[in-house]
Amino acid sequence: MITPKGKKTVRKISSAERGQTVTAICCMSATGVSVPPALILPRKRMDPLFYKDEPNGTLALISDTGYMNSHLFIDWLKHFVKHDKPSAEDTVLLIADNHTSHC
Repeated sequence: MITPKGKKTVRKISSAERGQTVTAICCMSATGVSVPPALILPRKRMDPLFYKDEPNGTLALISDTGYMNSHLFIDWLKHFVKHDKPSAEDTVLLIADNHTSHC
């Protein structure tokens, strides 16, 4: 956020009702290694044009609301495993919040 120098309070209240929700799922380790992002658009059908200029490896997903759900979380977990390649010798600890889509 950019604000004028010396401003004491920096706040902005915005309503989600003004537009549509797009969810971005990003995952990065403490060492700076990252998994390509996943983007969830609020759509009924996938249109490749929406993801035409996305970063390499981006996982393109859609849902009715634009939010994560348990089915999309499984898709993202597969995406995570594909890029991070955990194994018995090279284990990974993935910490997620307690959102219902993650259970």
